[in-house]
Amino acid sequence: MSEYFIRYPDSEEAKGPYNTEQLQSLSESKKVTADTLYYDDDKEVWLAFSSNADLLEELFPAEKKLTLKKKSDEDLDLLNKPDSEETQKVHIEDILAAAEGNTEDTKSKKSKAKWVHRTVGFTSLSLTITFILSAVGLLYLHFGTIQTQNVALIARNPFIIMAVIDLFLSICLALSVTTIYPIVRLRAAIGLAFLALYFYSFGEPVIAALISISMVGTFINTFTTRASVFLFSGPGSVGGMIGFLFLYYLYLNPLQS
Repeated sequence: MSEYFIRYPDSEEAKGPYNTEQLQSLSESKKVTADTLYYDDDKEVWLAFSSNADLLEELFPAEKKLTLKKKSDEDLDLLNKPDSEETQKVHIEDILAAAEGNTEDTKSKKSKAKWVHRTVGFTSLSLTITFILSAVGLLYLHFGTIQTQNVALIARNPFIIMAVIDLFLSICLALSVTTIYPIVRLRAAIGLAFLALYFYSFGEPVIAALISISMVGTFINTFTTRASVFLFSGPGSVGGMIGFLFLYYLYLNPLQS
Protein backbone atom coordinates (compact mmCIF):
# COMPACT_ATOMS: atom_id res chain seq x y z
CA MET A 1 0.00 0.00 0.00
CA SER A 2 1.36 3.41 -0.98
CA GLU A 3 2.25 5.90 1.74
CA TYR A 4 2.53 9.65 1.38
CA PHE A 5 4.09 12.59 3.21
CA ILE A 6 1.81 15.63 3.18
CA ARG A 7 2.01 19.31 4.07
CA TYR A 8 -0.25 22.32 3.78
CA PRO A 9 0.52 24.91 1.05
CA ASP A 10 1.23 27.64 3.59
CA SER A 11 3.46 25.45 5.79
CA GLU A 12 6.91 23.88 5.49
CA GLU A 13 6.13 21.15 8.07
CA ALA A 14 5.64 17.71 6.54
CA LYS A 15 3.50 15.02 8.19
CA GLY A 16 3.20 11.32 7.60
CA PRO A 17 3.68 8.91 6.12
CA TYR A 18 -0.03 8.19 5.67
CA ASN A 19 -1.58 5.37 3.69
CA THR A 20 -4.65 5.97 1.54
CA GLU A 21 -7.06 4.78 4.24
CA GLN A 22 -5.63 7.27 6.73
CA LEU A 23 -5.79 10.03 4.10
CA GLN A 24 -9.44 9.16 3.44
CA SER A 25 -10.15 9.56 7.17
CA LEU A 26 -8.37 12.92 7.17
CA SER A 27 -10.29 14.08 4.10
CA GLU A 28 -13.59 13.13 5.70
CA SER A 29 -12.68 15.22 8.75
CA LYS A 30 -11.67 18.12 6.44
CA LYS A 31 -8.05 17.97 7.64
CA VAL A 32 -6.94 17.22 4.06
CA THR A 33 -8.28 19.01 1.00
CA ALA A 34 -7.60 18.88 -2.72
CA ASP A 35 -5.11 21.74 -2.27
CA THR A 36 -3.05 19.84 0.30
CA LEU A 37 0.41 18.87 -1.01
CA TYR A 38 1.87 15.38 -1.09
CA TYR A 39 5.46 14.33 -1.88
CA ASP A 40 5.80 12.46 -5.19
CA ASP A 41 8.77 10.08 -4.78
CA ASP A 42 9.08 9.52 -8.53
CA LYS A 43 9.15 13.21 -9.53
CA GLU A 44 10.80 14.30 -6.23
CA VAL A 45 8.49 17.30 -5.90
CA TRP A 46 5.54 18.42 -3.78
CA LEU A 47 2.25 18.26 -5.71
CA ALA A 48 -1.34 19.08 -4.85
CA PHE A 49 -3.81 16.18 -4.62
CA SER A 50 -5.84 18.01 -7.26
CA SER A 51 -3.05 17.32 -9.79
CA ASN A 52 -3.46 13.55 -9.44
CA ALA A 53 -6.86 12.49 -10.82
CA ASP A 54 -6.69 8.91 -9.56
CA LEU A 55 -5.62 9.87 -6.05
CA LEU A 56 -8.14 12.72 -5.98
CA GLU A 57 -10.98 10.34 -6.85
CA GLU A 58 -9.81 7.88 -4.21
CA LEU A 59 -9.57 10.45 -1.41
CA PHE A 60 -12.45 12.72 -2.37
CA PRO A 61 -15.09 10.54 -4.06
CA ALA A 62 -18.22 12.21 -5.36
CA GLU A 63 -20.87 12.41 -2.70
CA LYS A 64 -23.41 9.61 -3.02
CA LYS A 65 -27.04 10.47 -3.22
CA LEU A 66 -28.88 9.94 0.01
CA THR A 67 -31.69 7.40 -0.18
CA LEU A 68 -34.26 6.47 2.42
CA LYS A 69 -34.46 2.82 3.28
CA LYS A 70 -37.02 1.30 5.56
CA LYS A 71 -35.30 -0.41 8.41
CA SER A 72 -36.46 -3.69 9.84
CA ASP A 73 -37.27 -4.22 13.49
CA GLU A 74 -33.98 -6.09 13.87
CA ASP A 75 -32.01 -3.12 12.49
CA LEU A 76 -33.83 -0.78 14.85
CA ASP A 77 -33.02 -3.02 17.79
CA LEU A 78 -29.35 -2.94 16.85
CA LEU A 79 -29.37 0.83 16.58
CA ASN A 80 -31.01 1.20 19.96
CA LYS A 81 -28.62 -1.08 21.79
CA PRO A 82 -26.25 0.71 24.18
CA ASP A 83 -22.56 0.67 23.35
CA SER A 84 -20.65 -2.24 24.78
CA GLU A 85 -17.68 -1.75 27.06
CA GLU A 86 -15.30 -2.65 24.23
CA THR A 87 -16.90 -0.12 21.90
CA GLN A 88 -16.62 2.64 24.46
CA LYS A 89 -12.86 2.17 24.62
CA VAL A 90 -12.44 3.63 21.14
CA HIS A 91 -11.95 7.39 21.53
CA ILE A 92 -11.56 10.13 18.98
CA GLU A 93 -8.06 10.79 20.35
CA ASP A 94 -7.07 7.25 19.38
CA ILE A 95 -8.39 7.73 15.85
CA LEU A 96 -6.54 11.03 15.42
CA ALA A 97 -3.37 9.53 16.92
CA ALA A 98 -3.50 6.72 14.38
CA ALA A 99 -4.08 9.16 11.54
CA GLU A 100 -1.18 11.39 12.64
CA GLY A 101 1.22 8.50 13.25
CA ASN A 102 1.44 8.82 17.02
CA THR A 103 0.63 5.23 17.89
CA GLU A 104 3.21 2.70 19.04
CA ASP A 105 3.21 1.05 15.62
CA THR A 106 3.78 4.26 13.67
CA LYS A 107 6.11 6.28 15.93
CA SER A 108 9.22 4.92 14.24
CA LYS A 109 7.87 5.84 10.81
CA LYS A 110 7.00 9.33 12.00
CA SER A 111 10.47 9.79 13.49
CA LYS A 112 12.00 8.77 10.18
CA ALA A 113 9.65 11.14 8.34
CA LYS A 114 10.75 14.02 10.58
CA TRP A 115 14.39 13.42 9.71
CA VAL A 116 13.52 13.22 6.02
CA HIS A 117 11.68 16.55 6.25
CA ARG A 118 14.51 18.18 8.19
CA THR A 119 17.07 16.93 5.68
CA VAL A 120 14.99 18.27 2.77
CA GLY A 121 14.85 21.65 4.54
CA PHE A 122 18.60 21.67 5.16
CA THR A 123 19.39 20.75 1.55
CA SER A 124 17.13 23.55 0.29
CA LEU A 125 18.89 26.02 2.61
CA SER A 126 22.30 24.78 1.49
CA LEU A 127 21.36 25.22 -2.18
CA THR A 128 20.03 28.72 -1.53
CA ILE A 129 23.23 29.80 0.24
CA THR A 130 25.42 28.23 -2.46
CA PHE A 131 23.74 30.11 -5.30
CA ILE A 132 23.54 33.40 -3.39
CA LEU A 133 27.29 33.18 -2.78
CA SER A 134 27.92 32.35 -6.41
CA ALA A 135 25.72 35.16 -7.75
CA VAL A 136 27.00 37.88 -5.41
CA GLY A 137 30.62 36.72 -5.66
CA LEU A 138 30.74 36.55 -9.46
CA LEU A 139 28.96 39.89 -9.85
CA TYR A 140 31.39 41.51 -7.43
CA LEU A 141 34.44 40.07 -9.15
CA HIS A 142 33.22 41.33 -12.52
CA PHE A 143 31.74 44.60 -11.29
CA GLY A 144 34.24 46.52 -13.38
CA THR A 145 32.75 45.02 -16.54
CA ILE A 146 29.23 45.86 -15.34
CA GLN A 147 30.23 49.48 -14.65
CA THR A 148 31.18 49.96 -18.31
CA GLN A 149 27.46 49.63 -19.14
CA ASN A 150 28.56 48.07 -22.39
CA VAL A 151 25.75 45.60 -23.12
CA ALA A 152 27.75 43.71 -25.73
CA LEU A 153 30.72 43.34 -23.37
CA ILE A 154 28.52 42.24 -20.48
CA ALA A 155 26.64 39.74 -22.65
CA ARG A 156 29.91 38.15 -23.75
CA ASN A 157 31.04 37.57 -20.17
CA PRO A 158 30.01 34.00 -19.19
CA PHE A 159 30.64 34.64 -15.50
CA ILE A 160 28.14 37.52 -15.38
CA ILE A 161 25.56 35.45 -17.27
CA MET A 162 26.07 32.60 -14.81
CA ALA A 163 25.75 35.03 -11.89
CA VAL A 164 22.37 36.26 -13.16
CA ILE A 165 21.16 32.66 -13.52
CA ASP A 166 22.38 31.85 -10.02
CA LEU A 167 20.57 34.90 -8.62
CA PHE A 168 17.32 33.70 -10.19
CA LEU A 169 17.84 30.17 -8.84
CA SER A 170 18.61 31.43 -5.33
CA ILE A 171 15.35 33.44 -5.26
CA CYS A 172 13.32 30.42 -6.39
CA LEU A 173 15.02 28.17 -3.84
CA ALA A 174 14.46 30.71 -1.05
CA LEU A 175 10.76 30.58 -1.94
CA SER A 176 10.83 26.74 -1.73
CA VAL A 177 10.09 26.25 -5.44
CA THR A 178 11.22 22.62 -5.57
CA THR A 179 10.04 22.17 -9.16
CA ILE A 180 13.15 24.07 -10.21
CA TYR A 181 15.44 21.23 -9.05
CA PRO A 182 15.98 19.83 -12.59
CA ILE A 183 17.31 23.26 -13.64
CA VAL A 184 19.53 23.33 -10.55
CA ARG A 185 21.00 19.95 -11.58
CA LEU A 186 21.64 21.27 -15.08
CA ARG A 187 23.32 24.37 -13.64
CA ALA A 188 25.53 22.17 -11.45
CA ALA A 189 26.53 20.03 -14.43
CA ILE A 190 27.35 23.12 -16.53
CA GLY A 191 29.33 24.64 -13.66
CA LEU A 192 31.29 21.43 -13.30
CA ALA A 193 31.96 21.13 -17.02
CA PHE A 194 32.67 24.79 -17.76
CA LEU A 195 34.24 26.34 -14.67
CA ALA A 196 36.27 23.34 -13.54
CA LEU A 197 37.72 22.75 -17.00
CA TYR A 198 38.26 26.49 -17.51
CA PHE A 199 40.47 26.91 -14.44
CA TYR A 200 42.17 23.57 -14.88
CA SER A 201 43.17 24.55 -18.41
CA PHE A 202 44.71 27.76 -17.01
CA GLY A 203 46.83 25.82 -14.53
CA GLU A 204 44.63 26.34 -11.46
CA PRO A 205 43.81 22.77 -10.31
CA VAL A 206 42.91 23.82 -6.75
CA ILE A 207 40.24 26.26 -7.97
CA ALA A 208 38.98 23.60 -10.36
CA ALA A 209 38.80 21.07 -7.53
CA LEU A 210 36.88 23.45 -5.24
CA ILE A 211 34.26 24.31 -7.85
CA SER A 212 33.95 20.59 -8.64
CA ILE A 213 33.29 19.78 -4.97
CA SER A 214 30.69 22.56 -4.77
CA MET A 215 28.85 21.49 -7.93
CA VAL A 216 28.87 17.78 -7.04
CA GLY A 217 27.52 18.64 -3.58
CA THR A 218 24.88 20.86 -5.18
CA PHE A 219 23.79 18.07 -7.53
CA ILE A 220 23.49 15.55 -4.66
CA ASN A 221 21.54 18.04 -2.52
CA THR A 222 18.74 18.17 -5.10
CA PHE A 223 17.65 14.60 -4.50
CA THR A 224 19.05 13.28 -1.21
CA THR A 225 16.76 12.80 1.79
CA ARG A 226 19.37 11.13 4.00
CA ALA A 227 20.98 13.13 6.77
CA SER A 228 24.15 11.04 6.56
CA VAL A 229 24.62 12.03 2.90
CA PHE A 230 23.82 15.70 3.57
CA LEU A 231 26.59 15.84 6.20
CA PHE A 232 29.00 15.68 3.25
CA SER A 233 27.04 17.21 0.35
CA GLY A 234 25.76 20.26 2.29
CA PRO A 235 29.09 21.57 3.65
CA GLY A 236 30.76 20.52 0.39
CA SER A 237 28.34 22.63 -1.66
CA VAL A 238 28.68 25.78 0.46
CA GLY A 239 32.31 25.34 1.54
CA GLY A 240 33.49 24.54 -1.98
CA MET A 241 31.80 27.69 -3.30
CA ILE A 242 33.37 29.88 -0.60
CA GLY A 243 36.81 28.45 -1.32
CA PHE A 244 36.31 28.84 -5.06
CA LEU A 245 35.30 32.51 -4.81
CA PHE A 246 38.18 33.31 -2.47
CA LEU A 247 40.84 31.71 -4.69
CA TYR A 248 39.17 33.07 -7.83
CA TYR A 249 39.53 36.57 -6.34
CA LEU A 250 43.26 35.97 -5.76
CA TYR A 251 43.55 34.53 -9.26
CA LEU A 252 41.62 37.33 -10.95
CA ASN A 253 42.85 40.31 -8.94
CA PRO A 254 46.35 40.46 -10.45
CA LEU A 255 44.78 40.53 -13.91
CA GLN A 256 42.65 43.54 -12.99
CA SER A 257 45.45 45.53 -11.36
